[in-house]
Amino acid sequence: MGMTTLWDSWGHIVPCTVIQLDRTQIVQIKKPVRNNKFYQVQIGVGSKRLKKVSKPLLGHYLKARVPPKKQLA
Repeated sequence: MGMTTLWDSWGHIVPCTVIQLDRTQIVQIKKPVRNNKFYQVQIGVGSKRLKKVSKPLLGHYLKARVPPKKQLA
């Protein structure tokens, strides 16, 4: 959608890209590994017909209890 700026706690300007995603759902959340303190999130965007999804990917969606998505990120 465009660009904007945010200010951090020290007063520095941080450039940010603004995006809009329709029909977005979280498909998977991975916990931090070892010394890493960050969670990893997999999101799915859009929708896809059931006949167009491979069996392994269909199992992934069933485990997450979300309908098939067009894109995973």
